Amino acid sequence: MLASAGALVEHHDVPDVDHGYDGEDENEEAARASYALIARHIRQATSSGA
Repeated sequence: MLASAGALVEHHDVPDVDHGYDGEDENEEAARASYALIARHIRQATSSGA
């Protein structure tokens, strides 16, 4: 439904982290990867081609 409305939709499981993990948690690599994914979506959504 979201994709058909033009929303950027992806599902990513991040195992072994709690809901509010960030760069200071024991799984810093997972947090950094998640933030990079979010940044990519923001760039895509706000680019001139969107």
